[in-house]
Amino acid sequence: MGQMQRIHPLDRLVGDDSLFLLEAMIPFVDNNAKKILVIIVKMREINLIMNSLNNPSLLSECGFDCHPQSTDDFISDLCRFMPDEVRNNINQMQQMMGMMKLFNAMDSNSTCNSAEPDCCDCKEQEPKSGLFDSVMSIINNQ
Repeated sequence: MGQMQRIHPLDRLVGDDSLFLLEAMIPFVDNNAKKILVIIVKMREINLIMNSLNNPSLLSECGFDCHPQSTDDFISDLCRFMPDEVRNNINQMQQMMGMMKLFNAMDSNSTCNSAEPDCCDCKEQEPKSGLFDSVMSIINNQ
């Protein structure tokens, strides 16, 4: 997968340099020692994280105080912690949704207003369907 954009707030809570040394040693020891080192490292990380959750100022400092104003802000903030591939997929989906909203808005603006019957020959036009129905009609006709 792709590179991470930045360090997750959870990783910021673990600031114990001795854990990095233990993690670095894991590939160089036998299998039994690997298991023990992994357990020690993860238990220490859990202990540090649980203790940090009692410190509101540290939590805020590490980025645990996110308050997005909208769904788009939430998704944008969330993408900062995603690998490049996932972030790019989400961005593409957001662009597609934006295009669909634009097409739907254009579609609804192009229909005649019933309060103005003389505009654009309303009597001759059939009621317009939604963008989805139009796309499905094109696909089915091919």
